[in-house]
Amino acid sequence: METEMEIETEMEMEMETEMETEIETEMDMETEMEIEKETETEMETEMEIEMEIETEIEKETEIETETEIETQNNSVCERKIQILLFYRQLSSLMEEKFIMGYLAYTKGEM
Repeated sequence: METEMEIETEMEMEMETEMETEIETEMDMETEMEIEKETETEMETEMEIEMEIETEIEKETEIETETEIETQNNSVCERKIQILLFYRQLSSLMEEKFIMGYLAYTKGEM
């Protein structure tokens, strides 16, 4: 009888050990899954950061391009102003010559 009891006790202990092993295995699997989730989250975060960096680079490039265009436009405007000033001076000079010529002409008639 004692032998049967010992065998039974041993079997119970083996079953308990097996259950503990199963529980440990499940916990290990859960830990692995958590690690995988964390890794995925980290990768997603890295991708988001890379996208933000690319967006910032694009914005900076756009700003540089806009600045270059503004600089070119300013140069064109300055050139137009120079041309207008030249024509204004030329017009004043021509008007002065016309008046002097007209005065000389009218003096000649008198």
